[in-house]
Amino acid sequence: EVIRDDAGRPLRMIGVVFDNTVRRVAEEQVRLNEQRFRTFVDSMREWVWTVDPDQRVTYSNAAVESVLGYRVDEVCGRVMSDVVHPDDMPLVTRVLDDAVVHRRGWAALPVRCRHKRGDYRLLEWYGMPTFDAHGRLSGFRGYDRDITARGAAEQIIRRADRIECVAGLAGGVAHHFNNALCVVMAHGYLLANSPEATARASAREIIDIAERSAELVRQLLLLSGHWLPAA
Repeated sequence: EVIRDDAGRPLRMIGVVFDNTVRRVAEEQVRLNEQRFRTFVDSMREWVWTVDPDQRVTYSNAAVESVLGYRVDEVCGRVMSDVVHPDDMPLVTRVLDDAVVHRRGWAALPVRCRHKRGDYRLLEWYGMPTFDAHGRLSGFRGYDRDITARGAAEQIIRRADRIECVAGLAGGVAHHFNNALCVVMAHGYLLANSPEATARASAREIIDIAERSAELVRQLLLLSGHWLPAA
């Protein structure tokens, strides 16, 4: 403050000097930490996001473009449910409601989300609710991992398991059928040696159909992997 005489001429100045070095250092440290954090988050392959209580995206890292095809500016401001498959919404709603009520997060939640090009990607959601200083819900934060390829591989494994089960069933049926055919063929050969011409003709028919059936059994056993060729 400038102190003046009666004529308005300045006589002296009175002031206070504050040392804000600590505050400036702290502010710079916060800025550097935030910069490092954003650099780290933007380098992640997972889609990192925050949403408000209405599930509207308030932050997204750059990975959203590789995961769902949207730019950051295209996804921020959108509601998360806009990209969730309709069939998965009941599950997502239950999980979010549970997170709010019990004030806890969730992990490895499989959710189908629509890619910008129109198809769906299988994502694995991780998240937790956030609260303000008064304990009120302020939104959610978390990340999504694209597991589409893993899901496809698991489907292939499940199909292979089903095929293996069918093959095993076919092998079991073939073994039992083969045992029955052995009995039929044995009786057929006995009849074939009968002195009666009619019996021999019938026996020949029995043997013929049994041999054709035995070939079918052999093919079933080859399919199931249970056929062991004769040495």
